[in-house]
Amino acid sequence: MNLQEPSNEGLGDPFTDSCSVRPCSCILTFQRSSKKNETGEHSREAVLGHLTPLNYRRLQKRMDRFVPGIPHSEFLYEILRILFTDDEARLCSVMPLTDFDIPRISRIWGKSEEESAAVLKTLADKGLVFEFPLDGVPRYVLAPPVLGFFEFSLMRMDDGRFDHQKLSEYYYRYLNMEKDFIREYLSVYPQVARVLVHENAVEEYVSEVLPYEKASEIIGSARCVTVGTCFCRHKMEHLGMA
Repeated sequence: MNLQEPSNEGLGDPFTDSCSVRPCSCILTFQRSSKKNETGEHSREAVLGHLTPLNYRRLQKRMDRFVPGIPHSEFLYEILRILFTDDEARLCSVMPLTDFDIPRISRIWGKSEEESAAVLKTLADKGLVFEFPLDGVPRYVLAPPVLGFFEFSLMRMDDGRFDHQKLSEYYYRYLNMEKDFIREYLSVYPQVARVLVHENAVEEYVSEVLPYEKASEIIGSARCVTVGTCFCRHKMEHLGMA
């Protein structure tokens, strides 16, 4: 394996606590050692066993530009490997932050419009890209993690496309055990989600529940209502904790 010396260019900075070296198609992670050398400086130790394919690292960095971001983690990369092929990760890592049409992404990918449309259809079928019409023209955007591909990968019936058991294990470790993602998600303002009042628990003479806060009002005025498998319960079901 041909390792290059880390530099300020690319994915890492050798003068911070962690940096990255790009060997071939993988990233070798370095961390600052707790031991000091003879000059009194912290030495660097390579963390072997944490080789992350470059395209998945690039995809994580692209997704981290969402609000909220998606902090890197060993378990996150395992999730991405299940959901995206290596080539899909490469293509999605260069998608625009805003929605786009087929001619635009074709220029970015260097593919024909027919090839690009076929790739986007596969990604949309997997719940990794959103497709919607605008003025009669299909447009696309990379799905965010929350209210996006995290949920969609478990909410649909098991069609054999993904390993739901492994996904559930990695989701549990990334979302329930590690705190970086949840901490970032809950720090977003205004918040992505909101709590609705259980109307039967509120007595009329104590307080008034406004229509904006009524689940019944939201459901009653909705133009479209769909029912799907609960992501959280499906995840916990695979872990025997539902």
